Order: sequence, then C-alpha cells, then structure tokens
Amino acid sequence: KFDKILSACDFIFPSLYTAYPDSEVGNEKNKKYLTENLTAALAYGVRLKKPVIPFMWNAVHPSNKKHGGELLTAEEMYNNILFIKNFKYKNIGVQGIIWWDPDYVWFGKYVKLPADLRSEKSTIDIQSELFYKYTKPFITEN
Repeated sequence: KFDKILSACDFIFPSLYTAYPDSEVGNEKNKKYLTENLTAALAYGVRLKKPVIPFMWNAVHPSNKKHGGELLTAEEMYNNILFIKNFKYKNIGVQGIIWWDPDYVWFGKYVKLPADLRSEKSTIDIQSELFYKYTKPFITEN
C-alpha cells in the first residue's frame, strides 16, 4: 500500500527505535520486532530498488511510560546494531544506519541519565561521549 509514496523516495528510512528495553520484554521479543520491521522495509527496498537505511537511537522511545528516555546498555545497543547490520532479506541488507540524536535541549529534558553520567559537562559533551561509547566496537582505528 506504500508503493506509490516509497517509489518517489530516494531511500527507505524505517524507524527501529527501541520501544522496550530487554530488561522489560526480553531480547527475543526485541529481535522479533527488528526482524519484522527489517523484513518489511527490505521487502519494499528490494521490490522498489531502494536502499534501506534505518533510524535508531541509544535510548528507549518516549512512548514507553515506564522506561521511556532511559539509555540502553552498551551491550544492548551493540547487539541491536550488529543484528541490523547482519540481517538479510533475499540476500539484501541495510545500506547503513542513521543514529538519531536529539538537540541538546530535548536531550537534557527527556533522557534519563544514570548518576555516573550526570556531571558538570555540557549536554553536548555527554551526547558525544555516549555516541563514542556505543559505536566504539564498530570503529576501525589505524
């Protein structure tokens, strides 16, 4: 039903924000969510010959009343990125990942930082440190 709209796009950008941390619903349920959404997005991508580049974030989506705004663990984020990176539909995978990060004002209001991350540092510095922490396993340094 989205063929007409998506055929006019250059890319398909599905949202793969984490709605529930593994601690709330378990890793298998989150893998199922990723599988279902990646399959749907890549099916459109294959059929319409469009690259698929999902959005993700290192915090639980704010729609979750209990855990919204909480940071994912580094292990959870690593596993999600690796799963998305390695997922294939008809031997086709995603062309990249877009890391969504809110502006520093929104981040400061809605992200629930654990005590060890609250400091005199600016929100921008904290966001940069978190991005590096979560992506470090994927960065090749020469």
